[in-house]
Amino acid sequence: MPFRVGSGGGSTTTAGGLVFHGDPGGTIQARDAKSGELLWQFQTGFGAEATPMVFEVDGDEYVAIAAGGNQGVGSASGDAVWSFSLKGQLSPLWPPPPPPTIAGPNSGPIADNVDTVKIGDANIEFAYFPKRDRIKAGTAVTFTNKGDTPHTATSFENGKIGNWDTGPLGSGESKTIIFDKSGIYYYICAPHPWMYGQIIVE
Repeated sequence: MPFRVGSGGGSTTTAGGLVFHGDPGGTIQARDAKSGELLWQFQTGFGAEATPMVFEVDGDEYVAIAAGGNQGVGSASGDAVWSFSLKGQLSPLWPPPPPPTIAGPNSGPIADNVDTVKIGDANIEFAYFPKRDRIKAGTAVTFTNKGDTPHTATSFENGKIGNWDTGPLGSGESKTIIFDKSGIYYYICAPHPWMYGQIIVE
């Protein structure tokens, strides 16, 4: 069984000594497990951070990877599943835009005058929409949980929890916060602190 595998850390190692892994730049690669030498690569066109899978059908061996992107690192979103065999003849896609080298609440587009922030919307559970919002002083912003998991919008300033908080919001629940003073307000989800957002009050 040449495709007996072990996997972990986003890579799959075969009994034949190959390591398959993808990357945020969209490339799936095969390397020699001992030397690390690059033996093969293919551009999927989207962020390819999923762990590759290997399987056999009617004696033919395949490698597959889901290339869907990763919001956490900002790689290109997609909905492709690539499957490869020794008989494959497909050409690679164009490279996606490179992921940003700077992450955090100060990156990404800014929405203007949006008074509702959706949490866990569009089947993306751990994110705010919009992530960055510019509003006028005195605007009431409603945080609505569109996801399946309880979330919060919790003020987070200088590495510490701040003075406003929606509290836990179950699916479908909302809480409104009024931003009276100009300034830049950062927030996180307390149970999932890798989620972050920014309110710019003018």
